[in-house]
Amino acid sequence: MECTECVRIFEDIGLALNAPVDTEELLGNIARRLVERFRVAGCLIRLLSRDRRTLEELASYGLSERFLSKGPVDPERSVHEALEGKLVVISDCRTDPRIQYPAAHIEEGFITVINVPLATRGQVVGVMRLYAKEARSFSDQDLEVLQVVASFCASAVVHAMFHKVLRHINKTVRSSLDLSERLRAMVQLIAEDLRIKGCFIQLMEPSGAFSHRSFSTGLSQEFLDKATSHSQVILADVMTGATTAVLDATTDPRIAFGQDAAREGVASMLFLPLLLGQKPMGLLILCTHRPYELSRDELSLLKSIADEGALAIQNALTYAAMKRQYDTLVDDFRHWVDQSGGVFPLTPS
Repeated sequence: MECTECVRIFEDIGLALNAPVDTEELLGNIARRLVERFRVAGCLIRLLSRDRRTLEELASYGLSERFLSKGPVDPERSVHEALEGKLVVISDCRTDPRIQYPAAHIEEGFITVINVPLATRGQVVGVMRLYAKEARSFSDQDLEVLQVVASFCASAVVHAMFHKVLRHINKTVRSSLDLSERLRAMVQLIAEDLRIKGCFIQLMEPSGAFSHRSFSTGLSQEFLDKATSHSQVILADVMTGATTAVLDATTDPRIAFGQDAAREGVASMLFLPLLLGQKPMGLLILCTHRPYELSRDELSLLKSIADEGALAIQNALTYAAMKRQYDTLVDDFRHWVDQSGGVFPLTPS
């Protein structure tokens, strides 16, 4: 590929990234431009599911509906190396054992396939695949361009994830006044939208101690029992309102349950205080599958999510207190009616 062609590709990608469209349409535009510039038959962008067991279609161009609906894609079988962060060129997909659906590829006439990981800050979130209907070789420069484009795509996907979860949290915390229902929905949304291993919320008691009760998703009870007894170093930071990021929970000396984190498959952990003004309401903890270093923008969005969580807790507690007062008044009134025999005293005119 000539340098001028590389420039044109990045110009095309820049135009796509700056277009006022949603993420899926953006990635569809990028897939189309890659097909045109690299003169291949099709491009498919898939996102790794939260449990990392399947790859879900996110955007494509040049591929038939029949091929796209061929069946669920097992990442361990079809793109294992890409999910390890390696770009892989499959010279003949008709016979290569890494191809999960060879018959479907033969039916479409595909021969060469390129798997490019969608990776950002050490986290692989999906894979981009290019399909050619002839035996193709790609230069080192071609492959380097594809990796740069894939990194742009990964950044766009992750950015969209964080904004999506914030929108969902805003909507969810207003849909119910029941505290347990709100917090269970909140942890579920965060884990699903960010596609992380799991997360949990631990509330703070009026005494200032952390409650033994937690709301979680994606994590075993055995791990939660350990994790809810945090080291004092972490708690001291959180109580000051500081966000604490642990890149590797299995080795960080601040984490007293590192071996448990390793057994659970937890890599990075983020501890976010749930603050209402200066008052700590609890703690939100996120756990990732692999080490992940958050950007400033992502941390800012997560702090906004934590603020929504603190407000949701306060609103639910206020509602619960008002409901208790109302129930008490109703009980007192009923008791008075029973005692008075249902006769209301006359008031002077």
